[in-house]
Amino acid sequence: MGEGLERRRAIAVVIAGLGLTSLACRPGQPCDEGCAEAAEGTLDSRYVTECVDLVEWSHGSIHAMTAFGPDLVLAGRRAVSEAMTPSPWLGAVGADGAMSWELQLDANIGQIVAHGDRLLVLQGGISEAGSFIHEIDAQGSIVASRELALPGESDVVQAFTMWGETPIVGGQSGGEDPDLWIAALGPSGALETLVLEDYQGFRDEVTQLVPIGDGFGAIVRAQTSSGVVGDDVLVPPAGDALVLLFDDQGSEVHREVFSLGQVAFVEASVAFELDGEVLVAGYSQPAGHPEPEDDKNSAWAARVSNAGLAWHQWWDGPEQHSGSRPSAEIEAGHALDNDQAVLGGRQATATGLRRWHLILDAADGSVVEEATGGPEDGFESDGYQASGTTAAPCMSGRTHLSIGVDRLWMCEFVEQQ
Repeated sequence: MGEGLERRRAIAVVIAGLGLTSLACRPGQPCDEGCAEAAEGTLDSRYVTECVDLVEWSHGSIHAMTAFGPDLVLAGRRAVSEAMTPSPWLGAVGADGAMSWELQLDANIGQIVAHGDRLLVLQGGISEAGSFIHEIDAQGSIVASRELALPGESDVVQAFTMWGETPIVGGQSGGEDPDLWIAALGPSGALETLVLEDYQGFRDEVTQLVPIGDGFGAIVRAQTSSGVVGDDVLVPPAGDALVLLFDDQGSEVHREVFSLGQVAFVEASVAFELDGEVLVAGYSQPAGHPEPEDDKNSAWAARVSNAGLAWHQWWDGPEQHSGSRPSAEIEAGHALDNDQAVLGGRQATATGLRRWHLILDAADGSVVEEATGGPEDGFESDGYQASGTTAAPCMSGRTHLSIGVDRLWMCEFVEQQ
């Protein structure tokens, strides 16, 4: 077992010390009952998944994580009892297995970024608590906070990264059908708008910002229909996924649009830097009908650079949108060595929605490995949810158990020697 797994095993022990239930795999022994099983591959693999369960909560999720000094910081939401409303939560675990610190904030946590000796945390969303970038030190104390003076009362920020030494944020600006919006935070604390755009007259929002070399990329969710047909009948709206690439001056140098027209909403759920380019992945959902004949979600991935689209792969994509492949979604991903990448999400199987991963040749998007895994029974859904900036390729996920609680877990993809 690798050092990364030892750290995650310690997380389970520490969380148990907080009065919460945990199940952990032990070195050299089979998994305990309920412990996350290694994935069962459908192709020969250079990697094995070493997984460990962290905790069971009445409601729990992890949507972001990052390495911060010797710690691993997790961001998500939790409710430890049915009587509680899930609230935003941050937790850091040291290499020695001790819980370094934990925090609960008053509003949604967006992207988190380790920058020097500070952890930068975006607090955003529609809330009376306001929107801030908090600076957190190695002891878990908020040492500085910068409130973001958003252009409008209904504006929302949810994306954040560092562009060199300049914080940039993204989200949506406007009223009923807001526009996509990106801004840089100046030394005086004022926001300087870099992009404000109405894509097709409906709701647009920036969901993720990614540093790429001296520039950055933006992932955009852009609605292309109202979601209403006939006599005010509500239907799933159609939409496109956009990847915008910017140079070191903040000028847009390339735009890639992923669209299936009015038959689907194409969602880009994860993006990360790969050798100066961006690998983006997600899934599509049927749109335009209250009860579509084909209700399957289709997974996809692409590699984009300033020069354009390198490749684009669909699994049950537009040319076979009603094909035999099961419904699938991608939510997380991480670069691997040897120009490969791992993508994780969930896939429909005969026994329910299960965690699913793909290992791709990042040069052309071809599948090197495809595998599903997770518990054999006693669950309603299971899947990878989040990834982040970590030295080892790690992804976290959630299993919703039949008894009505959420089990959180993490897996590391370890290359076989």
